[in-house]
Order: sequence, then C-alpha cells, then structure tokens
Amino acid sequence: MNLSLRQILDRLAPFPTASSESNLALVDFAESYLRSHGVVPARVPSPYGTKKSIFAYIGPKVEGGVVPSGHTDVVPLKGRDWPPKQTVPLRRLPAA
Repeated sequence: MNLSLRQILDRLAPFPTASSESNLALVDFAESYLRSHGVVPARVPSPYGTKKSIFAYIGPKVEGGVVPSGHTDVVPLKGRDWPPKQTVPLRRLPAA
C-alpha cells in the first residue's frame, strides 16, 4: 500500500478518535499500513479494553535511536463550536 502523505492524512482524518471512543479501527489501519511496508508492529492494550497503542521498530534493534511518538485520540468536539470539522484534514498553503 503506497500512499502519499496527503492520502494517508485523508484516510486517517475520518476515524472516530475522540478520547471517549475506541481507537481500534485507526490502529487496525496503521498496523495494516506498516505491515504492507515490511514493518512488524506490536499492539499494547489499555486497561479499558476499547483502546490500544501501537509500537513499531524500523531498522536494527540496537541501543539508541529515535522513537517517534504520538497519540491517537483527540478532544471531543461535541458541544463545541470549533472549526474545522474533525473529519476533514485542514489544508493551508505555505506562507509566501
């Protein structure tokens, strides 16, 4: 599965990832994408059962290195008047 950065963001944005919801569909997508590139991810369950973290090694397993990290949940938008909509990636032109 070869996708551009924009295509990846377009696929990620619609996942329901409010902190009050499960993130398993997003983790399924991320795991599938990583596996399609020869990366073997590991799922780490949360104590709540409806969420998981995902870790993946790229390159040799040696001491040192870089660990990119992030989270898969967002602040719920329900009841808030915050544009843009959660499921639409924000696209802006770079500053001139």
